[in-house]
Amino acid sequence: MKALQIIAHGGNEVAILVSNAPVPLLKEGSVLVKVYAALNPVDWKIREGYMKAFPPLEFPATIGNDFSGVVVDIASDVRTYHVGDEVFGCSR
Repeated sequence: MKALQIIAHGGNEVAILVSNAPVPLLKEGSVLVKVYAALNPVDWKIREGYMKAFPPLEFPATIGNDFSGVVVDIASDVRTYHVGDEVFGCSR
């Protein structure tokens, strides 16, 4: 899985594209989305450290709060969404 991660607070130099990031484990009530687009002005503020207290980060941290994409997996208790559904949402 590819993911844009930050390794510290700072400018663009702290952002790295990781091509082998681990696939997140599905928790109860969650879905896994293949993201086509993720953009929110708050992401650069998080990267630069303006919001250090919210949310607190453990580095490397994957950024991209708002997203759109397609559902590729669902937890066993999810009934509202199905694999193949096009969705948008917020990761936090």
